[in-house]
Amino acid sequence: MKLLEREPGVRYIADAADVGRLIEDCISSGSRAALLHADNLPRKFFDLSSGQAGQILQKLRTYRVRLAVVAPKERHVASPRFGDMVAEERRSGQFALFETRDAAAAWLVTGEHEAIRS
Repeated sequence: MKLLEREPGVRYIADAADVGRLIEDCISSGSRAALLHADNLPRKFFDLSSGQAGQILQKLRTYRVRLAVVAPKERHVASPRFGDMVAEERRSGQFALFETRDAAAAWLVTGEHEAIRS
């Protein structure tokens, strides 16, 4: 399975309105899976009250694009309810957070690796 990956340290999606860029890039590359790093996403993605995560994930679901995000716990603090949303999304198989790039890629490619972070 092909997957679209963006390098860490680069803002790729500035806000939820930019998610179309990710979808377009996935479709043009022939992929339905994306691997992003936390710093590729809007700063408020991890604050559930901002609505950024919900809007982005809904649009990705609509276009059937799976998303794995590398977000080490020590570098990114999420809002208290964010973990509940991640757990629900993980059950759907559409979105999950990971500590490492290798774990995220394995989940996208094989679906066999459990997300290690909620």
